[in-house]
Amino acid sequence: MSGHKKHTIVGIIAAIIFGSPAYSLAGFNVLAFAVLLIGSYYGANYPDKREPCEQSTHRRFFHSRVMAGLCIAAFMGIMIISLSLNIQYRLNSPKSDIFESVKLLAFSSILSAAAGFIIAYISHLALDARTPMGLPFLTGERNWKRVEAVKRRKWFAQNRYRWK
Repeated sequence: MSGHKKHTIVGIIAAIIFGSPAYSLAGFNVLAFAVLLIGSYYGANYPDKREPCEQSTHRRFFHSRVMAGLCIAAFMGIMIISLSLNIQYRLNSPKSDIFESVKLLAFSSILSAAAGFIIAYISHLALDARTPMGLPFLTGERNWKRVEAVKRRKWFAQNRYRWK
């Protein structure tokens, strides 16, 4: 499975699992769920769009641990806002005011898109962190020694019987 497909599938699954407070604001919302899926598709592929693998700048700031921390903090903020709005909506009985309903639908859609994007972005970074190169802390920190050590181990494992 290619990296693009893997990032997309894992990002969408993670967004469905972890983004439920955003799209279930005031009950299950189909529009907010669809927006969550669209946001997660773009979030899963955003780091590689900004820093493609073919360039020497691959895995800089958008593939860093600092960016992962910022995304986690933003996700926590979105979830706190979603949960507080959900509690506020449940405490105040729903009114028949159409303006309030449209406002709630729009806000839950925006929160869903942001949550889907951020969750999929974090899943992309988690998948990239499992590779031999890992993730740099901030920018340009390459783990070439670790990558070269892994390549040497693989080469020796494949060719160990050649000299016997």
